[in-house]
Amino acid sequence: MLRLALLFTIILCVAGPSAAAKRDAYKVAALLASAADTSLSHMKRVSLMERAVRYDPSGRAMHALARHYLSRGTVLSRRFARQWVHRAMKREPENAAYVKTYAEIYWQAGSRDEFYEQIRRAIALSPNDADALYQAGRYAAREMMYNLERETLKSGPERKRRFNYGNYGMAMREQAIGYLTRVLEVDPEHRPARILLGQVYLEGHMADRLVALFEDYAKRHPEDWDAYFFTGLGYQTREDLERAFAAYSEGLELMSTLEQQFIRSVVVLTDREALRDGNELPDEETLRRFWTGRDPLFLTPGNERMLEHCRRVAYANLRFADPDRGVAGWETDRGQVYIRYGQPGARNIYLDRMNYVLLRETWSYPGFSITFERLGENNWNVLQVSIRGSVRSRYKDLVERVPEYYSDPYWLKRYDAPFEIARFRGEDGKTRVELYYALSGEHVAHREVSSGLQAVDLRQGLFLFDAGWREVRKTISPIHRMPWIEGNAVRDGYLFWGERLSMDPGTYHLAVETEDLNKHSLGTLRDSLQIRRYGRDRLAISDLLLAQRVVEQDDRPFGRDRFMVLPNPLKQCQRDASMSFYFEVYNLKRDEFGATSYRITYQTRLLPEKWKEKDVVIPEWTTAVTNSYRETRDWQPHYLTLDMEGSTPGPWAFRVIVEDRQTASKAASSAVFRVMP
Repeated sequence: MLRLALLFTIILCVAGPSAAAKRDAYKVAALLASAADTSLSHMKRVSLMERAVRYDPSGRAMHALARHYLSRGTVLSRRFARQWVHRAMKREPENAAYVKTYAEIYWQAGSRDEFYEQIRRAIALSPNDADALYQAGRYAAREMMYNLERETLKSGPERKRRFNYGNYGMAMREQAIGYLTRVLEVDPEHRPARILLGQVYLEGHMADRLVALFEDYAKRHPEDWDAYFFTGLGYQTREDLERAFAAYSEGLELMSTLEQQFIRSVVVLTDREALRDGNELPDEETLRRFWTGRDPLFLTPGNERMLEHCRRVAYANLRFADPDRGVAGWETDRGQVYIRYGQPGARNIYLDRMNYVLLRETWSYPGFSITFERLGENNWNVLQVSIRGSVRSRYKDLVERVPEYYSDPYWLKRYDAPFEIARFRGEDGKTRVELYYALSGEHVAHREVSSGLQAVDLRQGLFLFDAGWREVRKTISPIHRMPWIEGNAVRDGYLFWGERLSMDPGTYHLAVETEDLNKHSLGTLRDSLQIRRYGRDRLAISDLLLAQRVVEQDDRPFGRDRFMVLPNPLKQCQRDASMSFYFEVYNLKRDEFGATSYRITYQTRLLPEKWKEKDVVIPEWTTAVTNSYRETRDWQPHYLTLDMEGSTPGPWAFRVIVEDRQTASKAASSAVFRVMP
């Protein structure tokens, strides 16, 4: 009997603590579950968790208290959080979750180095913890981006110093790549890690890796247009524009019509709130006009301005996104400024010299600068803008004055080709447009093949758009021979080209681009044309076609081709030379005998150099000569040679006034040219 009682006591001693432990575990779980109710007051939740600590032999309840205090984000709450997590770590020193929380306390307090030390301890305890790996990668990426490139750092208004942390930045780049790559090995769907790794590759000048990173992602997520834009960004960074354009195009095709319209509208709108809310987006016609009109070179298959816009959108979404908060890069202030104005010419960063924390940064562009203020880890807003030294607080002031900024990628090899355009009455209600331009022998490789003819190797494009920038005509063709013109316009001579167009009345945009395939120089001209209708019922006069000389060939039939006109697209003559003009008069009244009677008055005036500017006083016209004519046709071609010998150098205006003596109606046309010194 005694033996049985002893055995029962032993069983109670062995089994009793286990049952008590289970009861305590249930209490801890119940108390922590109740404390998780965010509708309760802070003190009530703390009370519940502190009760749980009494029954919890592990550090679980203590860790819950640490997390709760940490979430409050104050200096005092972080102190309590540190105390509780310390106690939890003493009980379970190998618990990686506790060490991660300890690291997070340092991150929130701005003690980045201590954070990095603790998060690496957590990784050592749990090598496959994707969250810990991501946090370590985030730290290393941040350090890399602060230190990889040489920056101007300001530690205070009174001090400017230059530092070069290149080696440290490179080391941080490699650590960031290592941690973030490991995250994706553990969890390939960890989007924040992929975005951050893309930032590292981009800013670390590793375009090939950036392409591979998002090509892989696009294969598994073909619906994600961001993946194609980031791939395009990688291609464009390594100057593979054809593949970049293809990638951007794929991304655009994946967007809905509204999304495409939205993305293309970022630069068009001046009201960021309307853009953010998706209200009052420009219509397709407005967007077509905007983007086509800004294509820097129509000879190329793609629109480089739109390509640059896609690059900026991709860069903003990659570089300025906050994946932790789920904020897209284009939604941020820095993202919208970058999309509108592109890469700044200079970037100054302002640091807290005690904690080495970035406080502000200033982006400088030609004529203006923008300063951003850091509100949080990856949260910035526009603090102020400066336009030509005038400091303003409103970003909208800048947008209204400088809607966008774009540097022509072809500016080094582009030059303006002098040209002239003259409009005449055509057939079947159309208007005949004569277009002529000149190319300098300095910009075009050429050699003489015969007198007055040069061999060249050019590719020329003529592009005509209507008022809404819809394509009306596009002609791209090679040019192997061009006339060489010398005479009174320029002493050194020039290459010459011309074409006649038959156009309906209306408003047009015209562009001609000529590329030298040897020198790779680009001669370009662009103009907006208002094509008038020459009716049959009122007196009218054509434009004045400026010429070096005009010769009437008596053996040819009446009409435009009776006159051999050597146009003067330079619109100039030497001081000791002359300027010729060709024009046509329409709808002259004929009497009962079929005869017309009209007078033509020729006038000149010397213009001030800044004659196009507002409020500049323009001299009165001086009548050079008036001639009377009697003809038999209701339209008549005319030409005149104006002797400019001894005239004052500078801009001159020439006007023709036609008066039909039978109807007393008048018509006038004028042109401006320059007399060279």
